[in-house]
Amino acid sequence: MKNLSRLFSLIIILIFVLNISACSKQDSSKSNNMTQEIVESSNSTSQDASASAGSYQDLWDFEVEDLDGNKDNLKSFFAQHDFILVNIWATFCGPCKVELPALQKISEDFSEHNIVVVGMATDVYSDRPDTIDLAKNIFKESNVNFISFVSNNSLQSTLFKAVYGVPTTIIINENGEIVGDAFVGAQTYDTFAKALQAVLEGE
Repeated sequence: MKNLSRLFSLIIILIFVLNISACSKQDSSKSNNMTQEIVESSNSTSQDASASAGSYQDLWDFEVEDLDGNKDNLKSFFAQHDFILVNIWATFCGPCKVELPALQKISEDFSEHNIVVVGMATDVYSDRPDTIDLAKNIFKESNVNFISFVSNNSLQSTLFKAVYGVPTTIIINENGEIVGDAFVGAQTYDTFAKALQAVLEGE
């Protein structure tokens, strides 16, 4: 009986750990492969698979819209910053909400380095006011004020195409290139800070 009780406790703990890490079937240990998958998926829309800096920029040459209805060209948005920490999230995802405060602090602490944090919501759409309101409420509850773009066909056919779970976070430079490894699952402030410091130092 004690063995059954112990087994039941271990199962509960395992379920809890899986739920707080990521809303996906993908294990965070596979995050090293995500960068290559995202690049390959994006390159599939380009005639030249060995993308130059210019063609990487062209991959993002489409319009995006934030939660307040402001529109921007993603290529131009990337070009304005040295590095962009892109957090791909969803409103249904508990772990996505858990890491929001860490992302907000990152956006504040690294702004002097011309680094910006931007969210990209996979299940929020400009023509679905209910999803916009839900996303805004989530950000408000977490005291988050960095930009989050909503989903559209262009994002779905490029960046989202290679993402198998949320949250997934990547670093993109001003040329639209993905640098370093992708992070799958909720991360801490220290993890993000270490990764950004490494790209700043050219590691």
